[in-house]
Amino acid sequence: MNPVFALYFPDTLPPTATVNGLAALPFSIHCLRCWPGDQPPAPWSELVAAGRLAMVTSFDPGEDGRRLQNLLRELEGRRGEDALLFAQGLAAEFSARREETAPELIGPLLGQTRDHHADRQREELWQALLLLKLAENLERGELEIETELQAFEARRAALFRRLNGNEEEAAASQSPAQIEEPSGPVRPWRQARRLLRAWSRLFLRSGVYPELLLSADADAWSLLTEHAEKMGCPPQPLATLQLPRLTTGPEAATATAKQWPGLEAGQGLISALQQAANEGGGEQAAAAAAEWNRQVAEHEQNHPPGSQALELQLLPGIPLPRLISDFSREAEAPEAKTTGPAHGLLALYRAR
Repeated sequence: MNPVFALYFPDTLPPTATVNGLAALPFSIHCLRCWPGDQPPAPWSELVAAGRLAMVTSFDPGEDGRRLQNLLRELEGRRGEDALLFAQGLAAEFSARREETAPELIGPLLGQTRDHHADRQREELWQALLLLKLAENLERGELEIETELQAFEARRAALFRRLNGNEEEAAASQSPAQIEEPSGPVRPWRQARRLLRAWSRLFLRSGVYPELLLSADADAWSLLTEHAEKMGCPPQPLATLQLPRLTTGPEAATATAKQWPGLEAGQGLISALQQAANEGGGEQAAAAAAEWNRQVAEHEQNHPPGSQALELQLLPGIPLPRLISDFSREAEAPEAKTTGPAHGLLALYRAR
């Protein structure tokens, strides 16, 4: 049985705080990348090695690939307004507006005019890529700072207990298991509509036809569901999928996901989701989700209660490429727009 093709949006990488939740899914997650060979940072690189995350090349930058890589590297380490101004400057470098050279002056006289529409699309594509890369860097930087602050607080609490003579409590409070993972994967500085439109440009050039779009950004997810309603096909709720609580850390979470006793329910869920995407109707998907949740509940009896879930919705009669194309108002839709599943699936990851 082929796995469900689940594509994450609107980021080029999911937030780090969702590692354990996404590792619990019975299928791997795909993410758009900008060129072949681009490797994700830790901890996502560990999930790629474990087969839980797959990179999908969104487009080939061609002869500009090396220059684009160098420019994106310059975004590393920049924060706040400096990062935004720098990204705007980089995007402007790709603009078609530059001094005319002699061949460019002669071309129009011979009827060889430039394709300004192609130039504009190219410029907008670079701008979208730089915006998504900047958002990824800011997200990762903030989560790293938050993790460092939590570790510092754990050390401070351990020192305080040690000063009071509670050696055992001090050792326990400083252990990695006691340091909570960063919560709230969606940051207040994020602008969901802008990020979603930028991601849409990469998606429409990727040539992929996923069965399911998955996000941890509730605002971006709402934007797509609201747009589906405007297209005359309101989404139909399928189920809320409970995710088992896994061991902290990407490697440990991946190992636990392979061992937990829900593999059979996972295969049934994959089959039901594929049927819903290809044929429509959500009865079997709802039943498969209920069986999955039953096995999760049994698994959680001997574990701390989990707080992660996946909300599933069906878009009857709307292929995902058409939904994204209509939302982004692209002038040119994908040539093979009808290729792939006839009905889209949307999933929202929540950590309550």
